Amino acid sequence: MIETTLGYLTLRLNEDIKRQLKTTDDILSLARVSDASVRTPLLLSVIQVNEDTSISNAALTRTISQNVERIAAPQVLKLHVLISVNTQINYKEGLRYLSQAMNSINAHPVMTLQNTVNLPQDISKIYIETMTFDLDQQALLWQSLKVAYQPSIVYKLRVIGRE
Repeated sequence: MIETTLGYLTLRLNEDIKRQLKTTDDILSLARVSDASVRTPLLLSVIQVNEDTSISNAALTRTISQNVERIAAPQVLKLHVLISVNTQINYKEGLRYLSQAMNSINAHPVMTLQNTVNLPQDISKIYIETMTFDLDQQALLWQSLKVAYQPSIVYKLRVIGRE
């Protein structure tokens, strides 16, 4: 579900940004921040993966004609992702693309089967929330990634699978 979610988010952001900027070139790639071979202006990188067990450990039941049936809870993932400007491109252009990506996410912070085209079959909802860091936390993040700071934003994705 991780690859599916991030692949879908990359595709969606590329479609939105290409439409806004009237270009055919991909703007965003799913890649490590340190991957020098990537040529897109923006990189989408995973910085943390957690499984939310609060729902999966709960006993879920449903009643059908007076029969109580135990059902499996959907898988719930919490992904922290970083969208950063690629060091291989022009700084000002990178900032423009980053702004476009942020605008696109802010316009669609919740993706469901009802409001999103072509949401992957194993996903029922994606919630996207902006994370903020103070300068010390930001420095630690970039230090742990072993690369120099680049303009970026971190999002927390809460992904709920289908039952």
